[in-house]
Amino acid sequence: MSKKQSKSITKVSPLILKVDDSYRAVREAKSQNELKTALQELVNQASTIEEDLEAEKLQQSILKLHESPEDKEQKIANLVKSIHNYSRFDAIENGVYLESTLHDIDRSLARKLRNDLVQEHKVKSLSDNLLIDLLANAYFRAMRTSSAYNVIVQTKEGGVLKDKKIAPLLKELNRTIQSANQQVLSVLAYLKQRDQKPIKVNIKTQGAYIAQNQQFNKTA
Repeated sequence: MSKKQSKSITKVSPLILKVDDSYRAVREAKSQNELKTALQELVNQASTIEEDLEAEKLQQSILKLHESPEDKEQKIANLVKSIHNYSRFDAIENGVYLESTLHDIDRSLARKLRNDLVQEHKVKSLSDNLLIDLLANAYFRAMRTSSAYNVIVQTKEGGVLKDKKIAPLLKELNRTIQSANQQVLSVLAYLKQRDQKPIKVNIKTQGAYIAQNQQFNKTA
């Protein structure tokens, strides 16, 4: 066995040990509860092991890129593929999952739009990321469906095509556009309202004093 092969096996062995321990727990389970617990642990570790393997592949792609100048284009292609494979483990946080739902033409635009929205609304939590994805997805759905609507209904001369056969299709497209527009407006309204700072109000009257804490004090 070569040193290179030995080094590779040494790197992977901790992952193999994890799998072996999980399989052993499944094999040695003596009750239904023990079996369920062992299987759940095996499922939980499977995703972790897969992520670790992809991380190692990404590391190897980076190292190979700098080892020698030969086949640099292929090495770059492998590196890009490794980055994509690894990024799917945080697909919600980094926007990869959003991009997978869109047309190829819109993906680079969606990435910029998402990044700008994340900065604008100071997104930090997972729930905020979900809202941003819904907003961006609805926006591009509205734009893409509007484009399809115009292609179908407009003539080359700029007129409007009048054909009863396509009326049901146009109705569905219009409904999709309206639904997407409403979703965009709803999410934007929520985000803007959430971003607003609370307003302090102090009102003095003859009979009561109304402040931010809404306490009422009688005057003499």
